[in-house]
Amino acid sequence: MSSDSTVREDSAQSTGLTGGVDIDITGMTCTACARRVEKSLNRIDGATAWVNFATERARVTGLDDPETALAAVKKAGYGAQLHKPGDDA
Repeated sequence: MSSDSTVREDSAQSTGLTGGVDIDITGMTCTACARRVEKSLNRIDGATAWVNFATERARVTGLDDPETALAAVKKAGYGAQLHKPGDDA
């Protein structure tokens, strides 16, 4: 685990953000796309998000309603759906 990842986890725990949702994202063609999605998600009040371009997935914590995150990704111009465990094949 990288130190950056550790800092993010510690930050989430220290602010009381727990749980979260994983979102499958379609339409990202470069890392700039992933950054755009991440910025859109982080604009949601109380949310903290990380986007992984390689896996085409975002992790978002601090949400009251996951639909808010899906709407933010779609508004940024990308497809989004909640990740279903077991779809990692």
